[in-house]
Amino acid sequence: EIMKRFFPLLTAAFFCATVLAQKSAVEQIDAKVHQIDDDLRKYARTQQTFTDKTTEGGQVTFYALACDAGRELKKALVEAYGEMGKTQTALYYDRGELIFASRTTIRYQRPISVDPQPPVASTVSERFYFEGGKLLEHAFTEGTDQTLQPEEAARQILALSQRVRAAFSRKPEDASAMRNFHRCSSPVKIAPLSASS
Repeated sequence: EIMKRFFPLLTAAFFCATVLAQKSAVEQIDAKVHQIDDDLRKYARTQQTFTDKTTEGGQVTFYALACDAGRELKKALVEAYGEMGKTQTALYYDRGELIFASRTTIRYQRPISVDPQPPVASTVSERFYFEGGKLLEHAFTEGTDQTLQPEEAARQILALSQRVRAAFSRKPEDASAMRNFHRCSSPVKIAPLSASS
């Protein structure tokens, strides 16, 4: 009888503790993300073509602690262009683990083959928090996309992260590409996608 009376209270307490722990983890990730962005100019910056599942090409910009064999990836900015839209995804890493991603998807009203500067039909921006390779929290910051469940969207981000890390680790085949790949430059602040771009 006593357990029946206290069980709802225990369940509520456990739920509150879980929510508070998740909030604390998200706040810690936010702090790490802000620190990475604040330190961008300290990182080596390299770029390479990244045609990952795109029809109009794309590129990835890596920000790492060094340009030698001991470099650690801190952030990757992936830009993918398609006939009917474009996507920009920023991936953040802490000690080699994906902790955060933001993705902005812009869809056009008409194909760029018909109109080189097509009007924007929709813009969707999302934020993903990860811990231990699992989705911690997902939120839309602009627009919504009802075609994907958060878990499926998170799987897409995790799969993209794997391909990005493979590209980061891969050495280009020819010597000139190798020189370009390992050249460090001072990163410039990259503006986020806007509906007019």
